[in-house]
Amino acid sequence: MPHPMNRSPCPPLLDSAPTDPAKPIRDAVVSFEVQPLTDAQAGPRRIAGVAKEADKINLNRYYFSLECCTDMVNAAQVPMEQGELIGLNGHPDFWVDGRKGRIDDVAIRFDRLWMDGKLMKFEGTLVGTARGRDLMAVLDSGVRVGMSTNINGMLEYQQARDVDETWPDPEEWIGVVQVGARLTTIDAVMTPSDSAGDVQAADSHNPNHREEPTVKNLQELKEKFPDLYAQAVADGKKEAGTTSLEDQLAAERTERLKLEREIQDGKRAAIATKALTDANLPKLGKSGDIDLDARFEKRVTDAALRAESDEEAATEVAAMIAERKLNTAQVTDTTAPNTPGIPRKDQVQDAQKGGRNLVSSVRAGLGLT
Repeated sequence: MPHPMNRSPCPPLLDSAPTDPAKPIRDAVVSFEVQPLTDAQAGPRRIAGVAKEADKINLNRYYFSLECCTDMVNAAQVPMEQGELIGLNGHPDFWVDGRKGRIDDVAIRFDRLWMDGKLMKFEGTLVGTARGRDLMAVLDSGVRVGMSTNINGMLEYQQARDVDETWPDPEEWIGVVQVGARLTTIDAVMTPSDSAGDVQAADSHNPNHREEPTVKNLQELKEKFPDLYAQAVADGKKEAGTTSLEDQLAAERTERLKLEREIQDGKRAAIATKALTDANLPKLGKSGDIDLDARFEKRVTDAALRAESDEEAATEVAAMIAERKLNTAQVTDTTAPNTPGIPRKDQVQDAQKGGRNLVSSVRAGLGLT
């Protein structure tokens, strides 16, 4: 069965695939180059290039079939026409910035997206934000930048030998992206994981762009750049030996829930403490080894912690304190003298037996002795 996708590089898992559907999967391609689609003096600067290659495994251990890529392109047409398909200068921090990042990170607005054989190609306009201008400056200087797709969808884990026979480790688990995945953003990054990309940007100062070497698959990477290939394989094996992604996500969720619970418990305990302080209840002292006041305070605090909300906690605490006040008042009334200034006979007898003061009477009335 497919598993919800995750943005992090896929570990070698089958039955322990990531289960958080909210987080995006990220994939990258390798190079920016310069192409004079429009002159800088004529208006907004435009870029064009390749976003992804289908039917291949990238260095993040993801596989996108041609059918999957074609479906993503078709589904992106209406959002693109409405200005919703954008590119950021760097991937967003999912937990802080959300799925599509912040406004000031927007650098590209895409207006064309299509499949040319197995290549997903695009054209777009650089936005006049600070991030867009920074990106253009980097491109104009000849620095290579990667394009990385930010995708939301499902994946299914399969062994590499069932996906791509040329993959170096046939037993490695590969995340096969399922049809129905959707493009969220196509971002400019400096850490590519797919070597098929080729992006061009307008450069009015030097319209003749340089040809940069690129590779189309791992076999070509191994032949042309053996050091880079060896590093990629080593990184993959190192990653495979670490804690599974599912365990990492579970640990993150546990820590987050623990922190949220500690914050909530602190607020609820503060509600109980403040209410008890404001109530200024009479002290009942001890009954044997039991501190009656401490026991009541614990009951009130526990009730606040069990509440479903702060409002419910405040209501429950107030009710318990009101009940305590009422019971204390009733017991006090039953011990009041019949004649002002003249003690009752039972009070005199109590005093002669060693004294039972008002607090003792209150404890007796509450059934605490």
